[in-house]
Amino acid sequence: MNLLSLVGPVLLFLVTLLIFTSITLFAKLLLKNQQERNERLKKIEEKLEKLIESKKGL
Repeated sequence: MNLLSLVGPVLLFLVTLLIFTSITLFAKLLLKNQQERNERLKKIEEKLEKLIESKKGL
């Protein structure tokens, strides 16, 4: 009977741990996507700057 009284709190702890882990992984994924997007935008910006400089030279 003593063992059964531990099952509830243990399950609650595991579910809570699962929820926090899921939130953390989701936030990490969002940050990774944001970084990749920033890198792509930076490359586009560099290409545009080169294009503008080449047009000024003409």
